[in-house]
Amino acid sequence: MDSHNAWPALPLNEWQDTFRTLQLWTQIAGKVRLTLSPKVNHWWNVSLYVSPRGLTTSTIPYARRRLK
Repeated sequence: MDSHNAWPALPLNEWQDTFRTLQLWTQIAGKVRLTLSPKVNHWWNVSLYVSPRGLTTSTIPYARRRLK
């Protein structure tokens, strides 16, 4: 394998706190979306999407406003 294209090692014990924080924040975003979005089959309304800037959701309706 070419060392120029190799992925760096990610030993979990070195970034365990970051991993847990990211997991909790994504759960919070999912719960907010679940609560505020209209229901869709198979929970499609709560998914997070990968974007060039990280994880995102589509617009979430809230009262007469929208969250992004």
